[in-house]
This record gives sequence, C-alpha cells and structure tokens, in this order.
Amino acid sequence: MLFLPYVVWSFHRFGQLSFRRIIGWAAVCVYFTGLAVYTLVPFPEDPQAFCASTHVGYNLHPLEFITDIRTQTAGMGLRSALTSAVVLQVVFNVVLFVPLGVLLHRYFRRGAITSTLIGLIMSVCIETTQYTGFFGLLPCAYRVADVDDVITNTAGTLIGALIAPLLLFWMPASRTLTSTRLVARPVTSMRRWVGMVVDGFLFYLIAASSSIAVLVAGRLLSWWPVEAEPEWISPAGDVVALLMVFVIPSLTGRGGSLGQRVVWLTPRWPAAAGSGDGSGGAVGADSSGGTVGGDWPDGAAPDGGQMGGGTYRGGSLDSGSLGSGLPSSGLSDGRTLANGPLAFAGGRGPAGGHAGAPAVHR
Repeated sequence: MLFLPYVVWSFHRFGQLSFRRIIGWAAVCVYFTGLAVYTLVPFPEDPQAFCASTHVGYNLHPLEFITDIRTQTAGMGLRSALTSAVVLQVVFNVVLFVPLGVLLHRYFRRGAITSTLIGLIMSVCIETTQYTGFFGLLPCAYRVADVDDVITNTAGTLIGALIAPLLLFWMPASRTLTSTRLVARPVTSMRRWVGMVVDGFLFYLIAASSSIAVLVAGRLLSWWPVEAEPEWISPAGDVVALLMVFVIPSLTGRGGSLGQRVVWLTPRWPAAAGSGDGSGGAVGADSSGGTVGGDWPDGAAPDGGQMGGGTYRGGSLDSGSLGSGLPSSGLSDGRTLANGPLAFAGGRGPAGGHAGAPAVHR
C-alpha cells in the first residue's frame, strides 16, 4: 500500500525514478512491517480468559538483564553461556533495532544522535503499547514491559547509525537527486509504463472510494433500503475516476493524465507546432497553458537534435507515445516547456536563460 505512493512522491521530489532509493524504501516497508509483527502480535485469542489466568508484570529496574545473565549462566561454559536464552534475548533486542539506525542515518539522512533519539522514542512507544494492552483495546497487558528492552533497543539504533555508512554507501542522497529535479530527461518506455500504472492505481482508488462513500452515505441517511442498493453506484464511481484521472487533467494546464504529470510527461498537441526557424516557434503548452518560444541567438535554435527524450523537428517535440487519452503528436518531458528557455543539464539556457545549454546534435 505504501510502495506505489512512494513512486509517485519520488518522481515529484526527484524528477526521476531512483531504483536505489526504491530498493531502500522497500527495505523500510519490510523492516517496519516485521518490527510491528514481532513486537505487537499475536494478541490473546480470548483476552478475558487470558487476563483472568495470567498476570503480566513489568520491569522498571535499568540493567536488570546484567543480573539475570550472571544468575542464569553461573557455572556454564563460555559457549553455553553465549547461547543461553537470557543472553540471546539481549542480543536479539539489540540486533532488532540496528536496521532502524542504518535506515534513519543513511536513507533518511538523520544524524547519529537524532537517529538514536528516534529509536528511543519508538522503543518506549512499543513497550507502552504492550503494557497498556494496546492502549485499552485489551483488558490487560499482554506482554512484559521492560525498561531493559528500551535500553538495548536504543543501543541497537546507535550501533546501526554508526555502521550505516559502511552498509549503505551506495545509497544516493535525496539532496543530490533533488538538485537535478528540473533537468529534462529522455522519454523512455519505462516512464510511460510507470505513468500508466499510476493512472490505473489512481483510477481504482478514486472509483472504489467514491462508491464506498456513496454506499456509506446512503445507509447513514437512509436513501434506499439496504437490500435494494442501486446498481449505478459502481459505474458512477468509474465515471468520477475517469473525470478526475484523465478528462479534467487533460483539459487543464499543460494537459496529460495525472499519471503522466507525475512522471513529468506532457502531450505535444498538433496546434503547438511552429515553423522551426527558431524565432518564436511554439514548442508546446507550458504549465500555464501558454507556449514557449522567443528569440534564439544565432545558431542556437535546435534543429533535429534530442531534447528531453523528444526529437526537435520543425519547432516541435516528437516522441513516441503509448497513448495520452486525447489526440496529440506524442509526449515530451514537461520540464522542457516550463515558463521560459528549455531546461538542460549544465550551462546557460538559450537567450541568456539559466535553465541549461541546449544539447543540440547535428
């Protein structure tokens, strides 16, 4: 549920899809899911019977685990002591929060101290949840709340933060990716496919949400009998989704569906084509529905080169398309049409702009 929304946010934040950041986000989702399952479930099948027959205590004495280790491993050999349950419990509590420190410090770019404090707060929240019976949802505590768990969890977070540069050295910083957010990039099949997947996800989400909202409102306000709910609710939800995802976005701003906008794709309409002489030729609809043109320096007008993945031909951008919902002459990178000179990496833009020097290949 959190993966595709991150893809949407990532494209918006970084202007591209960073697969290394996506791998990191997948690790975040897996880790936090596993942490919640390991620390909070299972719940008692019969809470009333469990609370009547079992008393779950708590420990508020810091470093009590040291005394427990000394007592329970007395007379054991080194190997037996290291593999005893009391020692392994402490080790596992430390190891459990090491990934948290790694992710906070290297993926989310938090300092070691901040990461450790976050680990401390999370551990306190977990122990509080266990002690209060999930904040009153259960009639009694269902797991032992232990201050030593907080200490060992926090230590694990600190260790993870310290070793994070060694483990996630390959993870790009979000600041580095954000710095090139407005640089035009090639219009690839992957970008178009991601745009269509986002369109499909948003269509399903909006259609389902609209239908459920109407059903709930109808039952609460008694618009119709429960056993005679109208059949038009589901098709109506589809119509709402169609309007919100495809029709309205295509008719406003620079056009394109919501999914295309997420991946910075803009339809190039036939009427936006110019003469190609480099003087006032319209490239396409910009973010406010206008056109981009203006005077180009001598010899600076693009001619037959590649711009943002689209081929510049006769004052227009031409790029392959899998379909934009409305008739167009292809797709281009929306950043090439944003309020002024075309954006490229490095240098100054045409006519003294600062968006980057046009990459013209002859």
